Amino acid sequence: PSARNNLGIAWLHHGDAEGARTLFREAVREDPSLPGPHYNLAIVEHFYFLDDEAATRHFARYRELATDDPDGLEAVLEHKED
Repeated sequence: PSARNNLGIAWLHHGDAEGARTLFREAVREDPSLPGPHYNLAIVEHFYFLDDEAATRHFARYRELATDDPDGLEAVLEHKED
């Protein structure tokens, strides 16, 4: 799952958001307790697919597993709900 997450990040950096989302989803299926793929799915869903509901859901799951927010995603998602 960690390797899929990292590969998803690489694919995203190369412009393949759909491929990245697929890899992040596979990582979540393989290990739902790994926080990184949830965080990355929140980013992809919000910024690339404009699905704030999915982004918020993944970020909430991430927050159950971890406390860091290196990209300030919480503030972005909270702002969208206003």
